[in-house]
Amino acid sequence: MPKASLASSTPFMIAEIEDSIGWMTFNNPDRHNAVKVEMWEAIPQILDQFEADSAVKVVVLKGSGEKAFISGADISEFEQVRSSKAATKHYEDIADTATDRLYSCSKPTIAMIRGYCIGGGAGIAVSCESRQRHQNSASPLQNLAWVTATVVFRNSSASLGHPLPKIFSSPLGKYQPRKRW
Repeated sequence: MPKASLASSTPFMIAEIEDSIGWMTFNNPDRHNAVKVEMWEAIPQILDQFEADSAVKVVVLKGSGEKAFISGADISEFEQVRSSKAATKHYEDIADTATDRLYSCSKPTIAMIRGYCIGGGAGIAVSCESRQRHQNSASPLQNLAWVTATVVFRNSSASLGHPLPKIFSSPLGKYQPRKRW
């Protein structure tokens, strides 16, 4: 089956279906695939399209190029999109909606990690059901740091607004492994 491109609200996100795989590509390689606001907003829209297509059996997220899965949020936008308390809350709500939508996707989600995966990228990866790292992405010590950072990141009130006490109730807060297959 040839690749089919789906509608995306931004050129920074590419949505394609090939065979039974829904591919979501973060397409900002000049900034190591740093996530812009419009990319956060596109995640739920793309997932809606994948879920509506019965031919899609799994959703795979990847970064464009070979240097990064996602290097975090695009901080070059912060002066504009986080300029006030209200703007910062709006930004965090958009990011929370995207990661919550990834977590609750009715189809299995896999983060295909190659290169950098930090900050918001780690939040996106840990919101997926599975994370698969390319062999050249990091050393074993970096892997340990990455896993630790993702657990803390998803449970930190400073990250995406999830309350810190969740870290004490369970290792991944509300983001527990799902058994659906």
